[in-house]
Amino acid sequence: MTTPYMALPSQAALQAAYVGLPLAVLPTPSVVIDVSIMRRNAERMRRAVDRAGVRFRCHIKTHKAVEGTRVCLGAEGSAPSQHRAIIVSTLAEAWHVLPLVEEGVVDDILYGVPLPVLRIAEARRLRDTMRSSTD
Repeated sequence: MTTPYMALPSQAALQAAYVGLPLAVLPTPSVVIDVSIMRRNAERMRRAVDRAGVRFRCHIKTHKAVEGTRVCLGAEGSAPSQHRAIIVSTLAEAWHVLPLVEEGVVDDILYGVPLPVLRIAEARRLRDTMRSSTD
């Protein structure tokens, strides 16, 4: 999938470069996430919204990662998740999760801040790309 943004390094490349290093030598800014806590918190949130009968929309601003989006939506296993909506704060965040749109993990992306006029054409391209990947 091509995006109008710089390609991100692969998960394998990042793991090879940084796993096992002391936190003090990681480049900054960096984020270190305890995935078991993230999974537990995401599950609690999904259960709470399910009990409340409201629609859940995962905000991906903090982690900006396909893997984090899967955790947030409960889409890590083979069973499909009923939660497939996300909210982004940048178009780059939306472009980077398009593989999840192609897989059917994400089917609704909300751009959660005012859209600058200079980004309208790009937002249209993103919409068209999403539509073509789900047809």
